[in-house]
Amino acid sequence: MRLTFIFGLIIALFAACETAPENPNTEKLEANYLKISGNTQGTTYTITYLDEEEKDMTTSVDSLLAAYDLELSSYVENSLISQFNSSSDHIFDLKKYDNCSNFKDCYKKAKDVYYSTNGSFNPALYPVVNYWGFFDGSSQKDISVSAIDSILLLTNFGEEYFSIKESSLSKKFTNAQLDFNGIAQGHSVDMIANLFDARNIDNYMIEIGGEVTCKGLNPEGQLWSIGVDQPIENSKPGENLQFIAQLENMSLATSGNYRKFYEIDGKKYSHTINPVTGAPVEHNLLSVTVISKNCADADAYATAFMVMGLLNSMNFINNHPDLELNAYFVFDANGTMNTSMTKGFEKYIKK
Repeated sequence: MRLTFIFGLIIALFAACETAPENPNTEKLEANYLKISGNTQGTTYTITYLDEEEKDMTTSVDSLLAAYDLELSSYVENSLISQFNSSSDHIFDLKKYDNCSNFKDCYKKAKDVYYSTNGSFNPALYPVVNYWGFFDGSSQKDISVSAIDSILLLTNFGEEYFSIKESSLSKKFTNAQLDFNGIAQGHSVDMIANLFDARNIDNYMIEIGGEVTCKGLNPEGQLWSIGVDQPIENSKPGENLQFIAQLENMSLATSGNYRKFYEIDGKKYSHTINPVTGAPVEHNLLSVTVISKNCADADAYATAFMVMGLLNSMNFINNHPDLELNAYFVFDANGTMNTSMTKGFEKYIKK
């Protein structure tokens, strides 16, 4: 959520060797593992994998991510979502795009999470988040409740307000806009994982902007170890780890308020927006880490839980066992950092 909200850095722990393939973005690691890295969606990605034939996946990965950016990145001016947001038409023609399958799939997953969380996860909040100035890093110093109430009329993501068909995407209000930053990075991790699975690559760690999925074993023949930062203001990524998780064919995403906020007259405003009030949330939750079978769910529900707060999030997880979510919460208890987790999360923490 980059704007929306994932700022707990996740660090893969492995050792590099001296030799490297010819591609400057590809690095040879121990035990015949390869590491590739680059930029996407306004952030970075890192992938480590084992392939018996030592196939360099850099070109395939970069091609997939470039196509993904052209569909779902609000940082790209001519992307599908950017053109949809700037369109003054109620119905947006999708036929002019050779392939918009990533957009359609991400849209559907986002709609499912929107309904399951009663709107706590809401990609249609783009106009409100933009009003507060979180997209461009500015700050809104003259907050108007009436202006927020007016903008909130545009932010219903229900089917009667936004709908997608085979060849078109429609919106009830022409100035309504969407932003999938709260799920797109996790969703794109899953897309790359599908690519690797199709190439019969069974040992990998894929990370985009802090969202990660792991399969098989790392170069040391162990489960992948993923470090998650403590939610400390002004801390450097990797400087203070909250815990290290060991993942076996699972995904992990962290969302937090502690690195992106602004201050007016001594009051801090979180970038996590309450979809009901249109104002930043004011509860004591600092960060939440979600482990799930797929990264899109981990990403989206971590975003939603930052809106819902600790108690409501725990109740949600307990009431939806079918989702198979586990979460770790860090919250402020009268000035002291405290933690809570679901019963199933402890097994992932490296002792």
